[in-house]
Amino acid sequence: MPSLTGNKPNQVPLNADLGQHAFLERPYRKVQRQLATASQTAFTITGGYALGYIDVYQNGVKLYSTDFTETNINTVTLTVGATLNDEMEFVIWWS
Repeated sequence: MPSLTGNKPNQVPLNADLGQHAFLERPYRKVQRQLATASQTAFTITGGYALGYIDVYQNGVKLYSTDFTETNINTVTLTVGATLNDEMEFVIWWS
């Protein structure tokens, strides 16, 4: 197996045993957490995100895409309002 020395820390060589130099970028993520107010539906994502590149968790349970709407690059809106002090977690992905 070839050495990884000299590769960028965020890259993993693919098919290195075949002598190819294709690389797969590891994705990065940012996590934003906040407590919900009673019946809160809209949550602002600090710094925004690319539509389609967010995972939403409510009290540790990942929500289906049908449980929320990506209103715009700064806002996620729940289909059903959260309960007071629900722990909301938003995981934003990019590469």
